[in-house]
Amino acid sequence: MADRLTPAERLASLALPDSDFPDAGRLIARARAGAASEQFREFWKYTPTAAFIDPLAEVPRSAPDIRGDGQAGISCRTLSLADGSLETVQDPASVERFPLADIALLLAGEVLLIEVEGSVEHPLEIDYRPGLSTPVVLKVAPKAILRLIERAETAEFLNHSLYVHLGSDAHLDHAFTGLTGAGSHWAMTQVAQATRSRYRRQQYVTGANRRRTETQILLNEPGAEAEITGAFVVEGGTHLDQQIVLEHRARDTRSRQRFHGIGAGKGTAVFNGRIHIHENSPGSDAALSNRNLALHPDSVINTKPELEIYTDDVRCAHGATVGQISEESLFYLRSRGLSPAAARRILCRAFIGECIEGDLAEAAEAVLLGNWTNV
Repeated sequence: MADRLTPAERLASLALPDSDFPDAGRLIARARAGAASEQFREFWKYTPTAAFIDPLAEVPRSAPDIRGDGQAGISCRTLSLADGSLETVQDPASVERFPLADIALLLAGEVLLIEVEGSVEHPLEIDYRPGLSTPVVLKVAPKAILRLIERAETAEFLNHSLYVHLGSDAHLDHAFTGLTGAGSHWAMTQVAQATRSRYRRQQYVTGANRRRTETQILLNEPGAEAEITGAFVVEGGTHLDQQIVLEHRARDTRSRQRFHGIGAGKGTAVFNGRIHIHENSPGSDAALSNRNLALHPDSVINTKPELEIYTDDVRCAHGATVGQISEESLFYLRSRGLSPAAARRILCRAFIGECIEGDLAEAAEAVLLGNWTNV
């Protein structure tokens, strides 16, 4: 669908004669054509693309609300993608895997560049407004330490993307929520990690009319580490699609993925976790676990763990389960005087609570561990 060019080169190739930027209609047509490709259909087999592509020509452009950017060590500025001074935004090799990220970037025509140095005392917070949000590029300097909080809480159409570049020995703790039943919500996060950098992400989401989150972690240099923990609930006819890709591209890299989800009512949850160990990456250590409870007869859970290895001397494990509450555990709690409904609620809370921690844990608990009316 896309050739491997920089954003500026793609802008130039698509621009109209009298403009530095491509026409929105041409980009939308390009996205629709790409959606018909065999590769695209495989990546999106459980989620219709029209809800994410068709509105892009009409929705308003918006800038995210940023808080905490006035602290020492943080600077923000807006850059045009047509400006040759802007270095790599997205990894060129990933354009074909995440084509909507490419389209959103080109439609926006600019990015919000946030640069971080040193140890930042308070979190940097990003809250997204409805529409096509200005993509954010976050560059964390070597040895810098930052906590990032991202919220995507709107009931309207939302498209947003975040590109993170972690310098050597940099640390980033990243919490993300999408807990509002949006109309259509698409989110992309790409993290490129240098030597011994550490990335830690907590992701808490619910279903929406259509919601898809795409996360790609690029462990590009030796000693880089990434840990992703997530919890999610789908009910009330909602839809949620989560795509996680870990690319081990260097030796002695480490990654962990753990997600717990509940189908509490009629709805669809999709989880695709992929671990890719590239050539010349010995010592890679990766693990993926996705556990799900299907509590409603009409809940649908599609989970697909993937493991692709092209080098020796690695440690890798992956697995996924879809089941129901243990009758033995229910019997144990009921024998202590609890009603069947109360026993189910306790077990559900314990199950999903294993994956809730960090800066947005309280907000996540209020929604994900809220009213279990359908169990």
